[in-house]
Amino acid sequence: MAAVSPFAQKNLLIAAKPNTLDFNFNTQTPACTILLQNISKQRIAWRLQTNSPTRYFISPSCGFLTVSECFPVTITLVSSKRFHERHRFMLTAAFAGEMSKNRKEFWAHPIDFSHLHCVRITPLCVETCKSPVVSPSSALSPTASTAVSPSGTNTAVAGSPGMGEGLSSDGKIVTSPRASAEKPSAESVDQSAPLGTSSVRVDSSGLVNEIRCLVASKEEGTRKMLEAVNNVKKLEMELDKVAAATRQCKMQYAKVMETLNSRMVPSSAISPSPLLPLSPCPPVSPPPPSLSSPSFSLQLFPPS
Repeated sequence: MAAVSPFAQKNLLIAAKPNTLDFNFNTQTPACTILLQNISKQRIAWRLQTNSPTRYFISPSCGFLTVSECFPVTITLVSSKRFHERHRFMLTAAFAGEMSKNRKEFWAHPIDFSHLHCVRITPLCVETCKSPVVSPSSALSPTASTAVSPSGTNTAVAGSPGMGEGLSSDGKIVTSPRASAEKPSAESVDQSAPLGTSSVRVDSSGLVNEIRCLVASKEEGTRKMLEAVNNVKKLEMELDKVAAATRQCKMQYAKVMETLNSRMVPSSAISPSPLLPLSPCPPVSPPPPSLSSPSFSLQLFPPS
């Protein structure tokens, strides 16, 4: 085992077991769990980051570890179809004092890089994680390997030519009439479905369908947003028209009031006429009796 330099031993703060992620793609949301351990002699702070934060859910993503403390972290893939072999994870650890309590604010301040320890965590590739899918044409592939027994007899092994085929004494493949009759169908199968591409086709078709659904939903959202913007613009135009009509009505009202005020005579301009002194009226004498009118006298007699 190669010796580790004292500088490297001094900066070792944290260990991750395992340092590779083996997702089970048979489930809808694959998940893996890694165990973090503080291998230093002081209290440390750690955080786990990825270059695809929208595709993975890390719980928890940061925290503190005391001396020799272990803590499990769960990494969940949002969808098995969104995995890519270029995804990477970086585990970072640094010394933390006993007074540090907030795990998120700790990484917001500048850190001394001389006491920083980083560990790379790599997920396995799609081909390694997924279970191998055997194509129906794998047993009939013309590139299958063959083997010859030491005794020189014709022997067919797994992956060798199909039934009715064998090796002659000089090493040539001998094909029976039945095998030759069935071979064109095998070649047609190989041409229509090459080896190792069936699973890729299924995955790519599912991914294409998912992309189409996302694009369709995005277009629908864009269309609704444009409709809402057009409606808002229509309302703004109507409000502008109403405001212009209101201003015009106010101007006309002001002109009418100004005209009425100019035509009306102010009350201060009308001066009251002075009152004349009243002269005493002469006494009224009764009219003289008329001479032409006869006078009558009424005499009363006592009853007899």
